[in-house]
Amino acid sequence: MDELGELRSEIDAVDDAMTALFEKRMQILEKVADYKKEHPMNVQDGTREQSLIERNLAHISDEKIRLEYRKFIDNVLKISRSYQHKLLSKGKVAYQGAVGAFAYISARNAYPDSEYVAFPTFEDVFRAVENGEVEAGVVPFENAYAGEVADVSDLLRAHNVFINKMFDLEVHQNLIGINGAELADITEVHSHPQALNQASVFLKGRDLKLVAETNTALAAKYVADEQEKHIACIASKEVAEIFDLKVLAENIESTVNNTTRFIVLTREQSAGGDYFQLQWTVKNEPGTLAQAVQTVANAGFNMQSIRSHPIKNRPWEYYFHIELQGKFDDPATQKMLSDLGKVCEDIKVLGAYYK
Repeated sequence: MDELGELRSEIDAVDDAMTALFEKRMQILEKVADYKKEHPMNVQDGTREQSLIERNLAHISDEKIRLEYRKFIDNVLKISRSYQHKLLSKGKVAYQGAVGAFAYISARNAYPDSEYVAFPTFEDVFRAVENGEVEAGVVPFENAYAGEVADVSDLLRAHNVFINKMFDLEVHQNLIGINGAELADITEVHSHPQALNQASVFLKGRDLKLVAETNTALAAKYVADEQEKHIACIASKEVAEIFDLKVLAENIESTVNNTTRFIVLTREQSAGGDYFQLQWTVKNEPGTLAQAVQTVANAGFNMQSIRSHPIKNRPWEYYFHIELQGKFDDPATQKMLSDLGKVCEDIKVLGAYYK
């Protein structure tokens, strides 16, 4: 064996030892995560990490590699935190709203045997997924009648999360009041703006005060708390059961096909799928958008939808949100993405999924 071969053999032996020690370290971390779960503690302990770094750096005698070791140990700690988050978040699913909201129902349908964690805003759900606080998040994406759910595309652009599932929930809206109330008693209706919009035909001409709430479940809670015959909400039958309320009018949505499309968010991108979504911005040159669309067509992908959205803090500039039908793990997809790079300023893959 030549000199280089001998050196590589030595590196292989060191790597074998490091692999075994890495596996042992991660197994110990599983016990640490169990302890932190039993005694509610934050994953990151800055004091402990700094002490560990200083102690380990003291063992490095070769000054030339101290900086490299610091990078190495920082990465080890990052992996350790990520793994603990993964262990602690397993089985937790985030949604926006409260128990009984349509997002809660969707989370329960997507993950039947999980722990459901409520967050006040869509952005909080995105952050919880991105930070590893939960295994997944479920948020509404668009409604067949009212269109896109505000800000979700912007949040997909801003956060490092991926769509790995998309499914439809048939939504039935109901006018709900307290026990003892009748339809004729109602003068004030609370609900999420989307729900109010979906029931616009039913509400029109009834001389009702409409009050927007954060979500349908909180609207129902308000009705239950107030216990006033003239106040009602628009929500699901599940909410009526949860808050012991009375359904005054069933299926009041303005269309017979009132379906809301939900997406499931995860930290890791799925490799497979027969649909995938992208966001891109095109170069500020004549015909670049048409070239981007033609690139997709030339590659043989079916464009299901394309929508433009204004870029915040950049007046009169837009990004495009696209859904494509095609195998994401096909080599042709990577070639198409490469070709798009010639006419797009940036391209973000939002995730792949099966329908």
